Amino acid sequence: MSRTFWLLSIFVLAIAFGARALSQGHLAESSASSTQPNFLILLSDDMGVDTMGIYGLSKDAASTPNLDKLARQGIMFENAWATPKCATTRAALLTGQYGVNNGVTSVPGTLPAGSLILHKAVTQLGYSNAAFGKWHLQGRRGTTTNPNGFGITHYEGNFSNVKDYYDWAKITNGRESQDSTYHTSAISGAAANWIKAQDKPWLAWVAYSAPHGPIHAPPSELHSRKLSGSPNSDARNHYLAAIEAMDTEIGRLIAEIPTQQRDNTVIIFIGDNGTPRRLLDRDVYRRSHGKSSLYEGGVRVPFIISGGVPAKDDDGGIMINIVDLFPTILDMAQPITSTIITPHSSAIDGQSFAKFLEGQSEPIRAYNYAEYEDGWAVRDANFKFIYQDDGDEELYDLSSNGIERTNIITQSQYLAKATELKQYGMSIRGER
Repeated sequence: MSRTFWLLSIFVLAIAFGARALSQGHLAESSASSTQPNFLILLSDDMGVDTMGIYGLSKDAASTPNLDKLARQGIMFENAWATPKCATTRAALLTGQYGVNNGVTSVPGTLPAGSLILHKAVTQLGYSNAAFGKWHLQGRRGTTTNPNGFGITHYEGNFSNVKDYYDWAKITNGRESQDSTYHTSAISGAAANWIKAQDKPWLAWVAYSAPHGPIHAPPSELHSRKLSGSPNSDARNHYLAAIEAMDTEIGRLIAEIPTQQRDNTVIIFIGDNGTPRRLLDRDVYRRSHGKSSLYEGGVRVPFIISGGVPAKDDDGGIMINIVDLFPTILDMAQPITSTIITPHSSAIDGQSFAKFLEGQSEPIRAYNYAEYEDGWAVRDANFKFIYQDDGDEELYDLSSNGIERTNIITQSQYLAKATELKQYGMSIRGER
């Protein structure tokens, strides 16, 4: 690794921590701690809020007792935004940057070589790190963006979508083999084995392929649904069974973490995008408002943080963005081992909500932003603006139930609000 890249990495970390220190009105002094938390990031694939009963939207939801328990013991966020597709969300989470800045705005997406990702950042704070499961940032076939090249010390999983959950190509630190263990179980087991071998603070990213297609029947002992017909004729039922199987394996993974480690582990569960359109609960969202769209069914995702944070029955409606995890985890992972004086920088788009997790109730952000391919969306507490590059514009009032039903963009009393949200989105994109 070049000295220039190493110095750049340290500088970006300094920016993240220095901005926090300056916002508090003081310098960040050395405060080494022996109790840096571990981080377990659980990422589901193609799972919107209409799939979980705990969100109260669907009467046809998966049974997820382990995720529900995490929510009860921690915080379940009602207004968390990812992006509408998997690769764009992964890039945003790993870099703390919106796609317009990290270079991944569509699928397939290639994470640019030299990108500073979360794994590399926490390693510089004394952590061990690993990633398991779906990577999906290697771009089109023939390109090479191996996870290990970004500072992921141990990688075990699949570069792209699996074609068969019971027979899939596994990459382990660059070595390929064929695995016949049910994918969800294999990924959970690999993560558990790695975690148990750690003797210092760690960050583990566990990116399930489930419940992404192919639609299939999981092992019967992992779910409670009565499956009938073929996966195609009984698609949502099989899809929800895959979520239940993932929930079961998440429970096993957490249970296998040694108690002393588990008591010091922050567990983060998040969906990478909304439910695929053909699998949506149509009583909740319109078919066109699911995955790949900028509507709530495409960008609003399950988001739970538990362990090491005070339990909250109500998140206060705060808005969280996928890019916020990068600075939040860095804030929680410090100590900062030297005095840092830096100006605020736009290198990281995310806003830390570490103080909220510590019990403070201040809002994290006044606006939320998401983008995909030729469009983008911005919302505030009550209204949402959607812009497409073909000039199409939409405005929705989300204050009643958070679901887009009536486009009010042409109503004159909302012109100022539409202009406000549009200007914010353009400023994110450097178009103002």
